[in-house]
Parts: sequence; C-alpha cells; structure tokens
Amino acid sequence: MVMYFLVAVLLVMSVTRIVDGTTLSLWKQEPAHLFDKNSIRVGIENGSDSKFSIFALKAGMRHLENGFFGRKLDPFHHLFLVWAFEFLPMELFSTLLLVFARRIPWITRRWSPAAVTIGVSLFQVLSMHGISAFWSFLSAFVNLVVCRMVCAAVERKHPASRCRWVIWGTNLLLIAANNYFDILPQRTSGWPMWLVHGWCRKQSVPFSPLKTFRYLVLRQLSYSLDVLDEVSRERKGRKSRPREEKQSSLQYWAYMLYAPLYMHGPCMQYRHFRASPAASLKVNHVPTMRNADKMAERSVMSQVVQRASLMYGRVSVGLHQLIGMLATVLALLVALQTFYMPTIFFLKIHNPSMLVEPVNLQGSEYFVYGQMFLMFVFLHSHVIFGSARALALMDGVHAPNDTPVSHLRSSLSVRQHWNSFHVSWRDFFLRYIYSFARGNVEGVLLVLAFSSFIHGFYAQWYLWGFLNFVAITSEQIMYANHNIRSAATKIVLATFNQTLAFVLQLMIFLPFSVVSYPDLQGISHTYFAFSVKALCLFALWNLLFSLFNSARIICSGNQKTSDGNQAMPFW
Repeated sequence: MVMYFLVAVLLVMSVTRIVDGTTLSLWKQEPAHLFDKNSIRVGIENGSDSKFSIFALKAGMRHLENGFFGRKLDPFHHLFLVWAFEFLPMELFSTLLLVFARRIPWITRRWSPAAVTIGVSLFQVLSMHGISAFWSFLSAFVNLVVCRMVCAAVERKHPASRCRWVIWGTNLLLIAANNYFDILPQRTSGWPMWLVHGWCRKQSVPFSPLKTFRYLVLRQLSYSLDVLDEVSRERKGRKSRPREEKQSSLQYWAYMLYAPLYMHGPCMQYRHFRASPAASLKVNHVPTMRNADKMAERSVMSQVVQRASLMYGRVSVGLHQLIGMLATVLALLVALQTFYMPTIFFLKIHNPSMLVEPVNLQGSEYFVYGQMFLMFVFLHSHVIFGSARALALMDGVHAPNDTPVSHLRSSLSVRQHWNSFHVSWRDFFLRYIYSFARGNVEGVLLVLAFSSFIHGFYAQWYLWGFLNFVAITSEQIMYANHNIRSAATKIVLATFNQTLAFVLQLMIFLPFSVVSYPDLQGISHTYFAFSVKALCLFALWNLLFSLFNSARIICSGNQKTSDGNQAMPFW
C-alpha cells in the first residue's frame, strides 16, 4: 500500500494543466490567484447564482486555509481537519486525566474506576458538546428506564422476544427523532457558543451530538440487549445475582460516556466493556499498617521510579499505537498542502471565471484522483478509529480494531469491504440483527436498512444501501451456484468485484462525476452537469490495477483476519 501511495503521488505531481496562461503547480502553488481567490459566488446567470456557485455551495467548497510555512491548506476533508485541530487535543487530554486519576491514591480510595470514568468522561462531553449534549443524556436515560422495565417484565415471565421488540422500537424512535432534528435548519441562539456547543470547538455543526448520535444508540442497544439476554438466561437457569451487579447504573453510564470511544467508536459491546478495568465497581481499600510501614521504608525516589515504570508498562502498547496514528495524521496534513488538493481538481477547475485547459479530468486522471480520494477517506477513518482505540488501550480497555487490513485488501469485493471495514459495526450487526433473521437475504436486508437509517434522512445513504444489497446478493448467488476453486477464476472475479466496490464508494461522492462543457466561443464553461463518464473511465482504468492487486493478495494466500484465521464472509 505504501508503494502504491508513492506511485500515485508521482502521477499526481506529473499532471500538466494550464490555468489562465500559467502552468498549474501544486508544489509551488501557482498560479497564486487559484489558491488565494476562493470566492464561492463566482457569477450571476439570469439574476440568480450560476450553476457552479450553487454546486460549489452544496458540495461544501471552502476557502483554502493557512497551513504550515505560509502554504495553503486544502479544507476539502473538513471533518478530518476539525477533528485533528479541535477534538484530538481534548481526547488526548481527557485520556491523560483518566490514566493519572486511576493512579492517585486519594482518588482510588474514595471512588471506583467506573465513577472515575464517568467524571472524566462528563468533563470531555461537556467540553466538546456543551449543554447541547442534553439530548444525548436524555436518550441514554430513556433507554436505561426502558431496559429496567423490560428486564423486570422478563423476570415476571414475560416473553423475552416481545421485550426485545420493545427495546428495538424505543431506540428506532430515538433514531428517527434524532434524524428529524438533524435535518431541521440550524437556528442561532443568544447564548454563548462555548456554553451551548462546548468551549473546545470553533464550529457547531461538525461532530455535533446529532451527528455522533449513531455511536451512542449502538451502545444503548448493546447494553439493553446484552442485559436482557443475561436476565433471560438466568431466569431459565434459575440463577440469580444481585440486581446492582447485573444492572449497575454506574457501569451503564461509564459505558455510555466512556471518553476515548464516545464520539466515533469503535463500537465496543457492553459485555466486553463490563469486563474491562474502566467499568470496575471495586474501590481500593486503604493499605494496612504493615503495607504502609513497608512503603515508608522505601525512599521517595524509588517509589516514584517504580510507579513510573509500572505506568509506562501498562500504557506502552497503546502509546506506541498512538504515536503511529499521530505520525499518520501529520503525513495527511502535509499531503493536503503539497500534492493532494481535491478542492482544486474536483471543484475549482470547473470555475467559469477561469480559463482552464483541460477543464475536466482526463483519462487516467480519473483513476489517480479517484484512488487518492478513496485512500484518503480510508486513512481519515483509520486514524480517527485507530487513535480512539489506542487511547482506550492506554486506559486498559481493549476496543476492537475497525480497520484491521489496508484499503486495497479490504475492498476485494463488496462483501469483503463489509467484513474488513468498520469491524466493530460488523460485529454489532452480526450479533444483534443478522443472527435473528430468518434467512440470509432477510438478514442482509435488515442490516443494510438499519445502517442506512442510522445515518439520517439523506437520500444518498438509502441509494447506497440499495446498491449494496444488489451487489451483495449477486455475489452470494454467484458463489453459491459455482464451487470456485481455480485461483485464476478467483482473481478474475475479485478484479470485477473490487472495481464494483470502488465504483459504489465513488457514487456517493458527487463532485467526482462533475463535468463542464465550454460554450461555442470556448471562453467560459457555462454547461455544468453530472455525467457517468468519470465512473466509466475510472472503472476501465481500475480493472488493470485490480487485476494485479487481486493476484497479489489471492496468490500470496495471506488474506487473513486480525486473529490469524482465514477471512470468511459472514453474509
């Protein structure tokens, strides 16, 4: 993947394009007005905004920001930049608070690890979301009340299946309400922004409680369904445990609010989180006189060295992973101001106020910039999920790895992409949805419908879900009717499947399919429309690449999951 990344960089740097008579150079950032003149409203046609200005506004075109050493930084991947500059520092700080608070005797003798988790996590949530987090707290409280009610009903011998439907119905209503609030026009408030949206953020929309609600509701469902299943099994086996141990409110809120995983996962199931040190209910007792005498005999320096070495030993694995993620973040920030500037090639080359030759991407450029975009999106997700996992690991919580394999290996097919990307979501779907379906097709349909619904009331997600359903079902039928053993046949099928997987991912990204047509005089670009040309050219150029990539992976025989077993699609 590293070699592919370097080759793609060389291809991008070798592109020749003339803008207003000056050769475009991303390295020198010339012509200067292409990088400095970033107005969205570039013209009026018949008394209204031009097609380009309307599209640029909807596509989220923003002013190029000031980067390092006087360079311009491309803000196309706005969410990544907001996370890197506004939320990552707070996540690092809150994790350090957790790590040190758990090792201060004055704190550990008075509060349990679960209580410490809640305290530090509340500080992070309020710092990031302010009082707008009230909606998240209300949703979690409603889920807790419903869970207690259905568990009491199961203990009174009510059917567990009906109680499970009550839990699902409640959370689906909460998701629908969140989706409705999400599409409402944003209203300004007279209250201070730091109070409403949190003091550590500069913008209110990115990573707002409405946007990050999907991770909260997955935890709500995991808690309720795990506890319901435990209560049901204990009733059948006539085993009983104290209610406070089985349905601890402290453990529930620690799970809901756990700082490293709160905003963007990975989605750790409750049965796993409850066994972690962060959810422990035990309070450390005051040391006995004998232990106190032994500690007093030691020098202060030896105690400090011992505690520091023990702390480093416990956080070293997560710390090493975090350093790798931070290095990747720095590399992505460098890329956004040197060779990877999608605002220029996906939007600004269509600006009718500039004379660009050629005005659209040409031939292999569709493949290069399409793959660069997909790889950046993957790395964007990889560092966000990976840094959260590393921070949790520093706190002793082993969260699942959402991106265990590379972008090129995880996209061998649509089914492979579902198995190897967002692995924690895959495990959630498998345990709580797919396993209760009455058939394979029904299970896939329910999973895709829920996945689309949880992303909001946006048409592109439902279209994406439908296309994925068609692709996955087609793959299932093809592999079910043919016992494929030949490596050559597998390579050919993987080539077409990977190309289809890449095309489906690019279909959501509408600016990739934009083309501009010059007028009769060739002076301005007045015809601005969508076309399937980009996807077709990308697919044709990608076939050869996917052929070599599939052969490399299939022939090597190293297509394994993170636990060392052969990767088998669960669909």
